[in-house]
Amino acid sequence: MDMGVLAPAIDLQIAEEVIDEESQVNVGPSSQYVEVRSEVPGDRLQARSQSSSNQLKLSVGGEEDSPEEDDINQLRQSMHMWHLHEQESEEFAEIGDDVGLSAERVQSIIAGQGLLFPPLHEGSFVEEVFSEKGPKSHNGYLFGAKIGEGSYAKVKEVVDETTLVRRAVKIIKHSRLRKIQNGQENVERELRILNKVKHENVIRLIEVFRREQKNKLYVVLEFCMGSVQQLLDAAHENRLSDAETHRYFVDLIKGLEYLHSVGIVHKDIKPANLLVSLDYTLKISDFGVAEELSQFQKDDSCQVVQGTPKFQAPELVSGNTESYSGFASDLWSCGVTLYNMISGLYPFEGAVIMRLFDNIAHADLVMPTNVELHPDLVILLKGLLNKEAKKRFTIECVKHNAWHARPRAKFSPSSQLSKRGSVQRPLTVYPALEERFGAIPLDRIVTENDLDVPPGSHDDTVSH
Repeated sequence: MDMGVLAPAIDLQIAEEVIDEESQVNVGPSSQYVEVRSEVPGDRLQARSQSSSNQLKLSVGGEEDSPEEDDINQLRQSMHMWHLHEQESEEFAEIGDDVGLSAERVQSIIAGQGLLFPPLHEGSFVEEVFSEKGPKSHNGYLFGAKIGEGSYAKVKEVVDETTLVRRAVKIIKHSRLRKIQNGQENVERELRILNKVKHENVIRLIEVFRREQKNKLYVVLEFCMGSVQQLLDAAHENRLSDAETHRYFVDLIKGLEYLHSVGIVHKDIKPANLLVSLDYTLKISDFGVAEELSQFQKDDSCQVVQGTPKFQAPELVSGNTESYSGFASDLWSCGVTLYNMISGLYPFEGAVIMRLFDNIAHADLVMPTNVELHPDLVILLKGLLNKEAKKRFTIECVKHNAWHARPRAKFSPSSQLSKRGSVQRPLTVYPALEERFGAIPLDRIVTENDLDVPPGSHDDTVSH
């Protein structure tokens, strides 16, 4: 695919998408639906069910995106026909409690042992059809389970049907995107930047495609097992070891140095936007609020303030300046991230947003007491969290710090994003692969994100 022409070809202007929320229910990763037709014109068709003590709520479609939109529309039309002639026909007999949708009934349905709605009586003209969706495949990718979700998009695991390489696809729903302030602008900016950058420590864009009938944009990215924030959430005391923190922070500085070299200010560096690949390489992601500096710009000045409050620099929250150094603000965010990774805490807190901003701008920096810090790490934290942007550590200062410059040490991950570990993380697409192609040995599933990475380019510093 020619990535050089990707961005201009992206057009996010799409017609309004309408979804009938009343027709949505959730039954898990696979969905079933019924199609009901009457063979006698004019007959009123009506279905009733009474709740039992173990009744489950079912629906078709919804946010899980399991069934196709046309299936939803077909069911909606069938439901409409049930009530269209309500005044022209006699009532059906009441349905007894014994046909309620109990958990046992649903299990038998899923196992293929029954219809979703049993016939009302032998003379009924209602034809009932049970249908189970097969593996979902779009544009050469076989879809697995949802692995993440944001305000206007969700992320699913996919496998390239040709190469069996694991990928992640960000599915952007335009009906949601239009409800988010600057949503479309942010997506366009992110795609433009992703198309421009290529670095080991920046998330890599594979391709973008759109399904017009679904009003959705699909952004295919390299697969990562999770974020640093997820690692922190699962770790003891919500913090990482010194060795693990060092590894991720060194990767963060490498990626940020590259971004700044090509004129990109990230503006939202934080653990949630730092992904971890299968070999524990950190990848900077989420460029929705990033800023591309003009090639004619003499410095790194920015005017628009964006980002996450706890990670914003003092010069951003004080409101005393019309412009600020974008690179310096990114390094402040790196300092907050480093503080958070090593201690599980934040350098500045506040019960309300104004108190938080006041503390960021004026409160003294206090080192965490719940963990013993190396003296060189204390120097690094103080340099990154200097309230004066001009005195704050630059990337060159960070690289010369003794804690940062030390060799990488082996470490045991403080937490794992799955019970089976890193490379052996459960493959959510495997059931669909098995149904489509038959049993496939797991060692045939490619787990290396970058197939063109030269051998030995990743140092083996992770111990299990």
